Amino acid sequence: MAIKTRAAQSGQNQVSVFDEIHIIGTAIGVKGTLDSDARATLELARGWADLGAPVTLYTDHTGYLLAQDHDLHNVVYRVWPTERWRRFGRVIHPMAKSLIGWMYSRRIKTNGLIYSASNSWADLFASQQARRLNPGARWVSGIKTIDPKYLIRYAANAVMTSQIERNADLVFAVGGTDRARLDARFGGRSHRLRLGIDPMVMQARAGKRKRYDACFIAANESIRGWAQLANAWRHVRTYRPDAKLAIMVSGPQSVPPLVKHLFAKRELADDISWSFNPDEVARQKTLLASRIFISSFTDTNSLLIGEAMAAGLPVIGFESPALTVDYQIGRMTVPIGDWASLGHLLIHILNHRGLYLRLKKQAKAEASTRDWNHCAGQALEFIRAAF
Repeated sequence: MAIKTRAAQSGQNQVSVFDEIHIIGTAIGVKGTLDSDARATLELARGWADLGAPVTLYTDHTGYLLAQDHDLHNVVYRVWPTERWRRFGRVIHPMAKSLIGWMYSRRIKTNGLIYSASNSWADLFASQQARRLNPGARWVSGIKTIDPKYLIRYAANAVMTSQIERNADLVFAVGGTDRARLDARFGGRSHRLRLGIDPMVMQARAGKRKRYDACFIAANESIRGWAQLANAWRHVRTYRPDAKLAIMVSGPQSVPPLVKHLFAKRELADDISWSFNPDEVARQKTLLASRIFISSFTDTNSLLIGEAMAAGLPVIGFESPALTVDYQIGRMTVPIGDWASLGHLLIHILNHRGLYLRLKKQAKAEASTRDWNHCAGQALEFIRAAF
């Protein structure tokens, strides 16, 4: 049964959404810092183009380079001039991007599909403007999470989600959002994307020698998150003085001096292996040389969890949507903020080989079911059914 979208309910003439697909992604990000939202945008663009749909991607210069790096060769690009504003910092740059996106989106003329991620105000403004000026078009928007805890914590996320709920024809949930909560808020207008994993990651084979007892990847981590990690690892070191931790800092970000002070104050600085902005090969080698993966303390870490599971690492972390909803096996969680239990859980898994091997097997099995082409195909079928 076809899903009743807002456009259908208003009595507008139905058109084929496959005449054109316009993807607005000005906040895809810098290479090495992709979250689940941005990566899904790139993979949907590639998947839809490979399936024969005419796709145009609107992005900035950084996003264009990143899309090229991900082999989006069947996609038409429109690069918006927002890069020059990056040097003005984290306040002026987003404002300039929003204004430029709003202006340039007026040039989009279509009766097809407009898709946008939910990771920036610029994409939200541009997609809403394009939808308003093209009444025959349909707008599909991604959302990160509608978990009340995270909407309250990140007020901007709550406002974006409210705008999407009010104006989008369809919604794609990217990251940890359960089906019941989606249906309660969006009804039949929502689809939960099952994120994929790169084939290259799936084909990697781990060596017998494990240099690290645990591995952690920082992706836009907060100071509070760093403190939780430092406290948990100090707890581990109390009971296993020889334990080794590998920390990879994703993207071009640097570690603030306060973060290094957190580890030095706990006498942990000499027992941690740091790597900054590792490429995919280096990141994979570190994962394969580790026993357990500690999930990031942000709520946008689904992709990193998948990569770790593909490498055969059991995953532990706080009860974030990414862990409790996106992955059902191969992981264990503790209450949010309970760093002592997190450290004890890591020790427990390391000390019980049977549990470790069972979680390892489950992690590989969970990762093996995830494919980006299948993700894009399912999304396209959902849109077909809706329109």
